[in-house]
Amino acid sequence: MARIFGKLMGVLLVLILASVLPAMAGEDDGRVNPGSVEAAIYCTTQGVKIIDIDIRGVATGSFTVSYRAIDAVGIPEVNTLIREHRGFRLYRLTTGELQLNAPANWRNSGEYVFIWNGCDQSTTFQP
Repeated sequence: MARIFGKLMGVLLVLILASVLPAMAGEDDGRVNPGSVEAAIYCTTQGVKIIDIDIRGVATGSFTVSYRAIDAVGIPEVNTLIREHRGFRLYRLTTGELQLNAPANWRNSGEYVFIWNGCDQSTTFQP
């Protein structure tokens, strides 16, 4: 009985966190992908900054891909990996868009994928 109760409490905790973390992620902190609980993407003066967010909603690391590295790829004929870091992958798509693939935070969730038009380098945000 205690084992079943423990599993039920674990499921309940996951459900509560799943509903609370997106709100905690904030929709007005300047990120490109508001509400994401896997990663935060920012357009900064140095380039595209990707912040890893753990299951607790805490930033656990980050990396920046320079605009020079992104521009060097141009608009490719095939979707092209620009940079990989600790399971995070930033691609330039044949459409000119950028795509971030990130590992899932939750055991049963799939890989996080976010596609956006890229950054306007004249209006950048510094988190």
